[in-house]
Amino acid sequence: MKILYDHQAFTMQHFGGVSKCFCELLLHRPVDMDIDIAIKQTNNTHLIDSKLVEGLIHPAMDFQLFAKRFPFIAKHKIYQLLNTLSLIKGSEFLNKEESIRKIKDNKYDVFHATFFDDYFLPYIGNKPFVITVHDMMPEIFPDYFRKPNPETKRKKELCEKAAAVIAVSENTKKDLIRIMDIPEEKIHVVYHGGPKVTEKFSLPLIDGEYFLYVGQRDAYKNFHQTLVDFSLFHQRFPQVKLVCTGKPFTLFENKMITDLGLEKVVVFFRPSDLELLNLYHYAIAFIYPSLYEGFGMPILEAFSCGCLVLLNKKSCFPEIAGPAAIYFESIEGKSNLFQQMIDIYTLSSLEKNELIEKGLSRAGMFNWAKSSMQLMGIYESCIK
Repeated sequence: MKILYDHQAFTMQHFGGVSKCFCELLLHRPVDMDIDIAIKQTNNTHLIDSKLVEGLIHPAMDFQLFAKRFPFIAKHKIYQLLNTLSLIKGSEFLNKEESIRKIKDNKYDVFHATFFDDYFLPYIGNKPFVITVHDMMPEIFPDYFRKPNPETKRKKELCEKAAAVIAVSENTKKDLIRIMDIPEEKIHVVYHGGPKVTEKFSLPLIDGEYFLYVGQRDAYKNFHQTLVDFSLFHQRFPQVKLVCTGKPFTLFENKMITDLGLEKVVVFFRPSDLELLNLYHYAIAFIYPSLYEGFGMPILEAFSCGCLVLLNKKSCFPEIAGPAAIYFESIEGKSNLFQQMIDIYTLSSLEKNELIEKGLSRAGMFNWAKSSMQLMGIYESCIK
């Protein structure tokens, strides 16, 4: 059985959860599952490091490079027009052409679209295709996305036409049924796997005690309320830091940090993958205050590093973490995270070790090879 994957996830992301998950699933696939990824050019670090595709080259031009060189208004429309007229050829367009070529070649059994561009529908004929829904963010938080959002319409259409829809959690499955009325029998839940942490941890990268916040901080991530909660904790324990990864602080965030008197204890750190594991391992706890996630990969990363986890009791978090995390309730203007930070900070060594063991056990329940075997079973069901 041969599965053809298209370029989308690896073109739109230089790194990130969607493309990383596809790479992990394919790296752990069963030996009798033949794959092909229709892509020529990419800066995606996960795909490059995986060596799943031979002969990959770095793009001479893509939208991010174009935007940096030509910082004018409506640059996305101009970029689209120049590519359509063949005045330039960005990697997005070259990769789409490669995907169309391989779809039309018809040398596969099942096609797996890695995001929600429906470009392939005129070319796929009667071949079954599969679509993965990683979250329902645009539908649940429409105010944070452009209106009208074309992704929502395409997502619904593709889910309706697909031979199978993959959701990354039961919570995402429920959202698909509730919001888009996708038949339950069409949706299959395939969890992500957890990382295998085999590193011996070096000395801590951060001096002193700290809580850890990982990833993006805007909109539904609920970071601003977390700063408020941490400022209350700081009044009791002024020596403890809050370490944040992701992008550097915005002007608004810096102002808020200063206004709350936290400029000496809220710090930004941009870690490598190995350094991130170090940050997890030595943290008091990892804080995940987000209002919604499709799965929540950092939960498993933290568990695998022996890190305690503080989770907002929202969306799929209880489904993924189970009894291995400590939960709080937080929305803007109302939160008990402050109290839970105190509780976890004052746990005895015995209580901490018990939670760490629960986390390690929980992480072991999520396995990429198991998920990839499940994925193969779904492909097989599409061609019976």
